[in-house]
Amino acid sequence: MDTINAHLWDGDRIEGFAFGGLRRVFNNADQEGFAWQWGGRLYSMPGWDAYERWKGGCVTREKRIKIDGQPVAHVDISACYLTLLYALHEVPFDPTLDPYAVEGFSREQVKDWVKIALGAGKVLAGGNPFAKVRKATLSRHPILERLGEPGTDTLCLQYHESEIIMIALERLKDSNGIAALPIHDGLILPKQKTLLGLEVLRDAFTSYCLDTLRLDTMITPRVA
Repeated sequence: MDTINAHLWDGDRIEGFAFGGLRRVFNNADQEGFAWQWGGRLYSMPGWDAYERWKGGCVTREKRIKIDGQPVAHVDISACYLTLLYALHEVPFDPTLDPYAVEGFSREQVKDWVKIALGAGKVLAGGNPFAKVRKATLSRHPILERLGEPGTDTLCLQYHESEIIMIALERLKDSNGIAALPIHDGLILPKQKTLLGLEVLRDAFTSYCLDTLRLDTMITPRVA
């Protein structure tokens, strides 16, 4: 974190808000077996502007933030937790297909339930109001039935996500000298570097799965 923060502070690269650096927040430190493997998402330092929580989300951030004097854009890993679930169980995943496209339901309905289930770590999350969309989505993504198995609970998925984002930030810094800000499963970076950001995010995901997790199945995420 120190080298990433030093890179972001160098020459007042971040404009549009009071930036005090980044930190990682881990969970369950008081539980037996804690080894920095739960949580780990990146957030703004306490007492400074929390750009990740601004009302208006991406629209507000893109209006206010500049990096190296340039307007910014967001890039992210679509359905990151869901894609990680496929990867951890080494089940093939097709990144060319919208993971939230389920016949008979709007994309928003499917995404809402998937977010609730992945956030709760339970396939039955959401109760009866989501019964129909749950059944249809499980037909499309039966891998969700394995949600909550050892190593695939919400905080474990969040840890893997945060490690991927760390890899992407470091590669942008080390290989290209580019400053970027994390936003959960994605990055904010100069708009003119959007295509590079997408490539780096995609490669960070695949290399993490192959080199760190030592998985045999190549999983390429959908990035946007």
